Amino acid sequence: MAELLRQPGYRVLEAGTTVEVTAFTAILPPALLVIGIFLPAPSGADLIRQLRGMPTFTATPILTVSAAGTETIPRLALEAGSTAFLEKPFDCRAFLDTDSLVEAWGGQGALGWGG
Repeated sequence: MAELLRQPGYRVLEAGTTVEVTAFTAILPPALLVIGIFLPAPSGADLIRQLRGMPTFTATPILTVSAAGTETIPRLALEAGSTAFLEKPFDCRAFLDTDSLVEAWGGQGALGWGG
């Protein structure tokens, strides 16, 4: 996913922990967060809730991704505060449509979260 966002020219930072997310965002506020829903503690949903509770992330678009094929998972992500949900595997064009999310918020870069 990071490579897909780099192709149109976005700056992408990849974080492996919540601590790294916090450190990166202190330096470069993200235009977009991409979070996998099934992360080790905290889960993706828990991380989204945690981020949404921080003033820095109340308006930051969050794209949640997962290979889970149930209706429950997208609902879980959206209820946690995700802006949009994308199921893997996905069409690269659908993923790059996140451009409209980023542009809507006036962002210049993206922060990718492994998942």
